Amino acid sequence: MADRLVMREAVSVPGAERTRLVFLCDRSRLRRWQVWLAEALAAGGQSVRFSFVEGDPLPPSVNLLMMLERLVYGGGVERASDVLDETELRHLPRADGGPYDLAIDFTGRAEGKSEMRTLRPTFDGVAGEAGAIGALLDRRPPRLGLADRDGRMKDFGACAIEDPALLSRGLDSAFSRMGSLMLPALRRAKGGGNEAMSSPSSRPAVAASSGTGAAAATFFASSLAGKALARLNELLGRAPRWSIAWRHGASAPATETLEIPLDAFSRLRDDGRRYYADPFVLMRDGVAHVFCEEVPFATNKGVISHFAIDADGNASTPRPVLDQPYHLSYPFVFERDGGVWMIPESSSNRTIELYRAERFPDRWVKHATLLDNLLADDATLFEKDGRLWLFASIRDRQASSWDALGLFYADSLTGPWTAHRANPVLLDPASARPAGALFRRDGQVIRPAQDCARGYGRGLAFCRIDRLDDEGFAQSVLARAEPETGRVQGLHTYNRAGAFEVIDLFGRGR
Repeated sequence: MADRLVMREAVSVPGAERTRLVFLCDRSRLRRWQVWLAEALAAGGQSVRFSFVEGDPLPPSVNLLMMLERLVYGGGVERASDVLDETELRHLPRADGGPYDLAIDFTGRAEGKSEMRTLRPTFDGVAGEAGAIGALLDRRPPRLGLADRDGRMKDFGACAIEDPALLSRGLDSAFSRMGSLMLPALRRAKGGGNEAMSSPSSRPAVAASSGTGAAAATFFASSLAGKALARLNELLGRAPRWSIAWRHGASAPATETLEIPLDAFSRLRDDGRRYYADPFVLMRDGVAHVFCEEVPFATNKGVISHFAIDADGNASTPRPVLDQPYHLSYPFVFERDGGVWMIPESSSNRTIELYRAERFPDRWVKHATLLDNLLADDATLFEKDGRLWLFASIRDRQASSWDALGLFYADSLTGPWTAHRANPVLLDPASARPAGALFRRDGQVIRPAQDCARGYGRGLAFCRIDRLDDEGFAQSVLARAEPETGRVQGLHTYNRAGAFEVIDLFGRGR
């Protein structure tokens, strides 16, 4: 319900003219995300009706694959890829003969069935969901777009897929992201103008590969085998996990070279019962104070922990300093106005929160909730020309947290904070999600970002900020850093204070 309230708020335009839309859907495969989209549009004052047309049937193996995934990996909650049953279909508002201002064709098969203007969501350039299924069976993220009958295409970009081993979860992410991107596009398209179809990217959509029954069967078999192997590795204590590493006094730190030589970093040891990630470092009296996410395997709930590194490289044992009933991570720590502050990730509570050090480094009190009722990950603060900016990865429902960058701005630390009018300002799993504090290099502002193009936390992208203002945002990727050793397969945070640099690594312990 909280998600639906957010969506309603986002599309509500006081005084806007009521628009009549008709959704053209396949009765045998009406997905829940299409109903969510209709509800959000209706909450914003638009009239939405459903009309059923015959769509291309999916191969039986695809339907079987999705059914088996839900049986094996569980469900229990409403998911974007759910197919509505007859009981739910009976409650939908049916088409009443029109006239309608706009038709949304989810089947890709309604060509010529109506003279009204028609828009079609596309996946990998294919109208209808077949393009999404084909891409996901190939284990690659689909590109999302919106096309009209005249061939104009709005290319939103590629969405991230957090678990490429599961087709149904991938569809949940792609459908959820498509719904959130279509809302503003439909608002602009209702008047019949072409603005909504002007592509923000010159990159063309690519053709989808077809998902055959054999591919679907192989997809599920490899997924199940991989899950079983991962569980065995976990039981044997050999599963890869996140850990923290640091180096001190490098003659050429990564803030200058934009390179991270892993063999120059020392690894923080753990007891095998937890993992550490998301390190941030603050210097005080020659001591490096590192704050990080700690996740005990027994609880799988993150807390914020602290350890210190002296000038000789001796590290203390991490100790929890901030715990809440919900998961905490990514402790963005900074000094301002004579105090020490922290903005930990609290997206599981649907908030961005500000804490103050009542006693540094081990006693923190909540000072304010900066933003609430939203899903925002890895909030990172930056000041430019007297204005404060928060960078965060934003998402809706079951969309990925890897691919969409959101911006918020305020004139003071406690706000009020305003969402950028162009959110998400970037859709790119290879350079969207924050990965540490911004820094300056040769007069340029550099933003570390996660490169999740080949999987979560696979590497870093160092991005130069080319534009940051109320009207727009632009960045250029200057360099990428990815692990190149067999023991390490991931790297997703970089921070520096004084002569100390901290990173986190995903791989097997040593």
